[in-house]
Amino acid sequence: MKKQFSKIFAMLLIMALVFSSQASAVTPTSMDNQTDTFFPEDLLHDETFVISMWEELVYYHGEEYLTNLHQARENDNRLMSLLSDRARTFGGDDPVYPDFIGGIYYNADGNMVLQIVENLTSRDSILYDCVKVFVAEADGIITENVRFSYNELNATIDILNAFYTNGSKFFNNVELFGVNTRNNRIEIYLSVYSEEEINRFKNNVLDSPMIVFVESCEPIVKFNELRPGMGISGASVGYRVRHNATGNLGFVTTAHSVTPGQMYSFGTATNIWQFSGSVDAAFILSQRILPPQPPQVSNTIHLTGGTLPLTVQTTFRLGDGVAKVGGTTGWTHGEIIHVNTSANGLTGLIRTDARAAAGDSGGIVFMAPTILNISGNTAGLVQGGNASTMLFTRADRINSALGLSRR
Repeated sequence: MKKQFSKIFAMLLIMALVFSSQASAVTPTSMDNQTDTFFPEDLLHDETFVISMWEELVYYHGEEYLTNLHQARENDNRLMSLLSDRARTFGGDDPVYPDFIGGIYYNADGNMVLQIVENLTSRDSILYDCVKVFVAEADGIITENVRFSYNELNATIDILNAFYTNGSKFFNNVELFGVNTRNNRIEIYLSVYSEEEINRFKNNVLDSPMIVFVESCEPIVKFNELRPGMGISGASVGYRVRHNATGNLGFVTTAHSVTPGQMYSFGTATNIWQFSGSVDAAFILSQRILPPQPPQVSNTIHLTGGTLPLTVQTTFRLGDGVAKVGGTTGWTHGEIIHVNTSANGLTGLIRTDARAAAGDSGGIVFMAPTILNISGNTAGLVQGGNASTMLFTRADRINSALGLSRR
């Protein structure tokens, strides 16, 4: 245990130093290298805190699993590097799975399992021998024989995707489908599971020994609207706005979370953004150049169900209550402890003792509700934080800087 603690303590200290050096090197207008730091360096130097983190991991996973998992990831990276090197000899860059590999997964003990297609004479005997030597010399790799190669499974998925994306009616009863590497099969989950439905699919789409059918336990819910606080690609939804000059509708999130001009499934990140002064925000247009259109943004807060008023808070008092909803830590609340804070290269932030974590950035912050199911005024966007602090950018300053209005 002492040896493992030394490892985790050293690793967290290195992370703290890296984050600290990054923060000092980033200019206020830079977006690409900006990261949220959620464990202050003083906590990482707190032996009690580090031990408690490690003990929680050990309690949940087991120390042997964590040790094995660390080794498995190293083995995996080395094997991918080997496959990438081989691919580059033929003019490629990405790892190319050879025909004798069925798949890779980590088992219940945290070990890497490399599946080898049984009774196969590889077309690339040199690479086959290289992988055999690699496995023999590596520590902790388990091999098992399987029937199908990883390439065959993915080729079959491509066939199914062609039917699926073309709107085949024979997928109306399919909840989802995908490759289960552990079982070396493609699993198709049926909402109505019966021999009749299975045969209907086999006869009209594809009958393959690679496919197994599974009864779907619960339908996948499709979100028809984006709600403030929902997680989106490593960030969170802020609040709904209209661009005053164009009349376009959309929402705001943090500028450091998106790339201007980039199209996402949730909308297009416009060039209307700012990451300097007291504002860290970007206007996301709820439209894309090509269909399908992204879901529209509502004023119903994710998780809480509360209605977010259109009124924007302009006065902030120490001791007043606030709440936030973010894609990582969900709903948290606390009090304002600084009304004018400078951090992460920004000024004029509000600091609270609520909790936030990576992925909460851009999530909605509102004044603590005083009436059931109705939130307080729109306060701003999560800018960063840690286990005991949340910083947010004020909504009134965001709207003023970007030329936006609440809608």
